[in-house]
Amino acid sequence: SGTIYLRSHVTLRVEAGATLLGSTNVADYPHNMPAIRSYTDNYVKQSLISGENLEQVGLVGDGLIDGQGRFFSRKPRRPYEDRPYLIRLVNCRDVRVEGLRLQNSAMWMPHYLGCERVTVRGIRVWNFCNANNDGIDLDGCKDCLVSQCVFESEDDGITLKSTLDRPTECVTISDCVARSYANAIKLGTESNAGFKDITIANCVVTSPRETNAIYGHGRGLSGISLEL
Repeated sequence: SGTIYLRSHVTLRVEAGATLLGSTNVADYPHNMPAIRSYTDNYVKQSLISGENLEQVGLVGDGLIDGQGRFFSRKPRRPYEDRPYLIRLVNCRDVRVEGLRLQNSAMWMPHYLGCERVTVRGIRVWNFCNANNDGIDLDGCKDCLVSQCVFESEDDGITLKSTLDRPTECVTISDCVARSYANAIKLGTESNAGFKDITIANCVVTSPRETNAIYGHGRGLSGISLEL
């Protein structure tokens, strides 16, 4: 599939044994410039799963979503262009993502920008096929819970950002595993409005064990990174 646009009050379910494959043709991913401005305007404007200004939206199931990101190359002058996120939700409320396996994004895996009341529970992320392969990015979000997840990533693992004029605040991350060739748990690099009331508990941090570094570094850069 090319870009799938979610709608309010709709849950996309990928059942056990099913695989949703992202198209390898970049023309199948239209550019979507969000209404809210952020530093990510300089990055990717495409995604496999997209939604903006939605409420009560979900992605659930025991199936697999594979972005086939190895088919998207970095451009010398614009290295972020035409490498879709797997999931990008912007300015959404009451988001639920549970149970899925997510792998092989061409860029960050899921990017939640300016969202409120996001619950991510029991997912497994495998992201090693390209550059900038973060495990998860919560960006200017509020009232979020991330729990019982495994994030294995070439770039940063569990990543909190503030690329816009909203802080990332009231976030609880617990009972997760982060395996990264970069920074396993990271606040930044973009931190325009900062971070407030962040709780991270009972998480395991290690370097990846089942692949070789492409963009990252051997055993990683850090377990915890706080950046401006």
